[in-house]
Formats: sequence, structure tokens, C-alpha cells
Amino acid sequence: MLYRKIGITRIAIVCFAIWSFKSVEVAAKNADWTEAKKTGAATAGAWKEWCENWRHQGNAPVQMTLTPGKDESELNFSWYSTEDDLESNIRVADNEQFEGAIYLRVITKKATKGFNYNRAIVANLQANKTYYYSYMVAGRWTKAYEFQTKDSSNFQFVFVGDVQIGSSYDNIPEGEEEEQGQERAVCNDSFNWNATLQAAYKRAKNLSFIVTAGDQIQSGNFKNSEATYKTFRENEIEYAGYLLPELLRKIPVATTIGNHDCLSGNYSYHFNNPNSKMGYGATYAGEDYYFSYGDTIFLMLNTNNENADEHEAFIEKALSSNKDARWRIVAMHQDIFGSGEHSNDEEIVSLRKALLPVFRKYDIDLALAGHDHTYARAFIADARGLTIFMNHYAIIERESKRIIQLYAKACNDIVCYSSCQGILFLTANSSSGSKYYKLIEKQQDYIEAR
Repeated sequence: MLYRKIGITRIAIVCFAIWSFKSVEVAAKNADWTEAKKTGAATAGAWKEWCENWRHQGNAPVQMTLTPGKDESELNFSWYSTEDDLESNIRVADNEQFEGAIYLRVITKKATKGFNYNRAIVANLQANKTYYYSYMVAGRWTKAYEFQTKDSSNFQFVFVGDVQIGSSYDNIPEGEEEEQGQERAVCNDSFNWNATLQAAYKRAKNLSFIVTAGDQIQSGNFKNSEATYKTFRENEIEYAGYLLPELLRKIPVATTIGNHDCLSGNYSYHFNNPNSKMGYGATYAGEDYYFSYGDTIFLMLNTNNENADEHEAFIEKALSSNKDARWRIVAMHQDIFGSGEHSNDEEIVSLRKALLPVFRKYDIDLALAGHDHTYARAFIADARGLTIFMNHYAIIERESKRIIQLYAKACNDIVCYSSCQGILFLTANSSSGSKYYKLIEKQQDYIEAR
């Protein structure tokens, strides 16, 4: 939980990974994984039911995606339809019968082969109210889906690490001799992803939205993406698995672009991100975007584009449009203050050196990241003497250590800190169990917990 030193604004963040699931040693380099059928969530027929549901809906990524709008008064929609589905429509009302419903303007464009993507935005939403929506699939209205707006002056959001559906494809299930392959991996990983969402929702029923650290899916054309990013289809089955959990029909998700997402245009088809056409931080999947919620601004950086000058220009422009924002939160994929095997990569060290001064310049309070599939927490104090940042390491003085110890003692699962004294960096674990990396052998001085 983050507390501003001045004022009473507070934000509760629930950071989830599948902590209680057993990791299984496998031959895949640097990675363990969670075999879904062996988890506690798979009991009482839940795993069998999920597999049957997956076989029924599999490889058809037509589920609705909800994304936060530009502020708390809006909600963004995006969904796929088949190319021969000539009518796309969506309606929103405050009742399940859709009496007095608003029919939203839908923009339809071509997605991957066989599909179009559809986008719509509902505006003028009232706080603390229940709404319903329905959209057309193959000429028929879907059932009524419910979503609830919250109080933006005191809200919760859930932060999750790399979902990376399909990443367990080269693992061998217990009792078998061959790798499970993509389709079984998607079923396995999406089951675990659903379990994480259910656990998060059980604990934080008042959440307004979810923030991801990127890498929603696994597959991309790493060798020839420039030629295929508009036509690559091999990850659509993984997006179908990512979108399968029913909770995603009612909870908006603000996604970050990961290094696996950024190699195809499909990410940009599935997610209708607000303020996403500013021209900064672009890759094949999209670019930097932002949204505000109450007195908080969320700055979603596409750090697969390593141009720190572009990210700084984006942050400056976004903040100039939100001068009243008291909280400034960055979300990005690459964990510049993590402690996993990526943390010493050249690109990470370079981003660390380039972005920290930018974050300090613009008074960022919290930076959320993933990429390493291992939890880490680092409080990097401001430049006024608590922390000296030198040679890509943090030399923490005695007073800074004392403060960090006080934060750690607050509670087992709550971290309190004064945002006036520095930036809190959080790196999330895997939220699907599709892949776990190892921590580096020697913990960096800047890491408070991992």
C-alpha cells in the first residue's frame, strides 16, 4: 500500500503470482513451470471442466477485451469477429433487459487472416454503478455481461506478472515422455491464469482494473517479424487462452507490451488502449499510452523500444495533460531493478541508466515491471543523499537501510513508503506458472526483497 506523505490519498495494490503451486523441474533452460492438473485449483473436477471448455472454444480469439478508458468515466471495448460476420454492434445499459440501451459506435478493421477486430468506447459512466453490455457475434446478441464502476477517489488495482500463455509448450508433463506442445500448453497456462485471477478477485473484490507487466502470450516470429508482423497467426490460439477466463468479461485490464507481444500486430488488434496514438515508444505491437483514474496517472511504457528520449517526451506530454495528478505510476515490461537472470542483460543495464534519471525528473512514485518471472522489490531513494547510483549499482547508506527495514516490518504483504523520498520498483512473478526464471546468485545491493 502506498501512502503519500502529504494528504490522505492511498492506493492498494495486490501483486499476484502463483505462490502456492508446486514448481516442477524440467529440461527447459533456466525455467521451471506449474503443471495445472497438479495444483489445488484443479481439484473437484475443475481441471477436467476447463479442458472441456477449452476444446469447445479453443483457437477462436473472439472473446471481449475490456480496457480502462482515458479516465474513470470511460471504458474501452475490443473484440474479434470473423470476416464473414458483416454486422458488428454493441449496446450498454443499466439493466439486463437493455431498456434504454446506448448503441455504441463501432470501428471495424482487418485483423489476422479470417478475422476483423472491432472497437468501441462508452463514455459518461457514473461512479459506483452497475452496467451491462452485449455485443453481436455471428448476427446474434451475446448474453448480458456485467461490469461495475468504482469510486476513483479510493480504489484498488491488481498487478500481475508475465502471463505468457503457451510458454510451457516444451515442458514434459509428469508420467509422459514428450513435450506437451502449444495447444496443451495453452490449456495448461490459461487454467493457471484463471486461477490467479480468481484468487486476486477473491482478495480484492473492489478492484477497478488489472495492470499486467507484459508478455500476454508466448509466440512471435523472432527471425523475420518485419515481414510477418501483420500476418502472423500462430499466437492467436494463445490470445484465445489468455482471453478465456470469465472474469475478463467484467474487469478491465491495462496491458503492457512485452518482448513476446511486440513482434506481431495482434496485440494492437486485441487491446483498445487509450491515448495510444501519440507517436512515442512504437514497435509492431503499438506504443506508449496512458490513462488517468482519479488523482492518479498510469504511464504505460513500451520499453521494447529502448529510446529513452521518446519515453521522456511521452511522459512530459502525458503529464502536461494531467497537471492535477498526485500519483504517477509507470508500468513497463523490462525490470530495470529486478533480480532475475535478465537483470544483468545489456539492454536492461542500458535502460536502467537511461530511465532512472527520467523517472526522478518527473517524480514517478511507483514503477511496475515483469520480464524476469521472479518477484523483486527495490526502493530507490531520491538524489538527496539517501542513495548513490553509480556504475549501475546502488550503494545504500545506513539511513536508507534503516528506512527500508521499517517498510519491511509493516506487514507480511503490505509495503508502506513515503513517495516523497524515492521510487518503489516492483517486479512481478509469473501469473500463469508457464515459466519461472532463477534468481541471480548474488543479490544486488539495491534489492530489498526477492
